[in-house]
Amino acid sequence: MLNVLDAIQQHPQVMQPLFLHQEVALTAADVEKLFVAQLSDTGSNFRAVENVVLAFWADYLLDLEGCIC
Repeated sequence: MLNVLDAIQQHPQVMQPLFLHQEVALTAADVEKLFVAQLSDTGSNFRAVENVVLAFWADYLLDLEGCIC
């Protein structure tokens, strides 16, 4: 047996996040960590364009973080 009820009764503060919703603001850094860019070789034309796209992506995330949506 897992004794979940006993754990809840003995340590309610520790177990609380498992059962109650806690709204946490999502930051630009959190979203950025979700994606990993697979870039072309350094020095290639594709890499230059990819770097521009990554800069726009970072700016977009920061703009979203600052907006009240």
